[in-house]
This record gives sequence, C-alpha cells and structure tokens, in this order.
Amino acid sequence: MNGVRTGPGGRPGGARLAWAAAGAVLIVLAWLALTARPAPAPQAFHERWALDREPEYAYPPLGLEALPAQIGRAVRAQIAIRIDAGGAVVGIDARIVPPVAGVSDEALREAIAEAFAPVSFLPGRLDGRAVPVVKRYELELDPKAPLAPGFATLN
Repeated sequence: MNGVRTGPGGRPGGARLAWAAAGAVLIVLAWLALTARPAPAPQAFHERWALDREPEYAYPPLGLEALPAQIGRAVRAQIAIRIDAGGAVVGIDARIVPPVAGVSDEALREAIAEAFAPVSFLPGRLDGRAVPVVKRYELELDPKAPLAPGFATLN
C-alpha cells in the first residue's frame, strides 16, 4: 500500500465520504423540518346565536324563487350555510324534513348551492373579530305558492 486509506471498492476516503453524505442528509432533513408549515387547523364554525354580530348579505342569493318548480312538490328543507371569516360561502348542507319519496337531498343541495354561488356576506363577528359562521335556515318550498319561498331562521 502507498499509505492512502481506502474504503470499499478500493476508493480513497470511503468512510469519510459516507459520514459526509449522512451529515448532508441530516442537514436537509433538519431544514425541511424547520421550514415545513403545519397543516391548517380545521375551521370551527360558530353558531349565529353565539355572535356579537351575525353575517349579513352583501350580495343576496339568486334563483330561490325557482326552487319550488325544480323540486316539483311542496317540501320543507333545512339548510346549513357555512361562511368563512371573509364572508365567502364555503359549504352548504341541505336535507328535506321529513324525507319525501322521489326528492333527493343531493338534488336539493345542488339547487341551493347554485342559488348561493354568487352570494357573499359581511362577516359575522365575535369579540370584535371576523369569525367563520354557520347559518341555519328552514325553507318551505311549494310550487303552488305565488311568491318566493319563505326563510325561517332556525337559531
């Protein structure tokens, strides 16, 4: 030998190279751990009754008057509209109470979601700050009624 340390495969400095590679991997993993952002926490939606000021329509829903004709029969629907802290509608749940044969909750939800697509709200406030809110309504949908369906707030 000529006095040069060799590692596996007869290459010089194999052990040092392995330690350097392991160190580089640890540095990269530490950097990723320090710069990774945690997943956002799910929003807790506040009920209207718990607020200082409930959300108000900045732009009202369109097409609600057409819902009874789309459904085709008189039904009562319970609707929950989730509104983020910025006033945007981020989710809608709807169900027919009591269930009616031939009318699906999904069809109702899609029709209501279409009516509420352009809607925006002035955000609800709790302790002076804008917070996400769920607004709950009960709709009476009757195709024989002469005017738009009536809203009744549930809470």
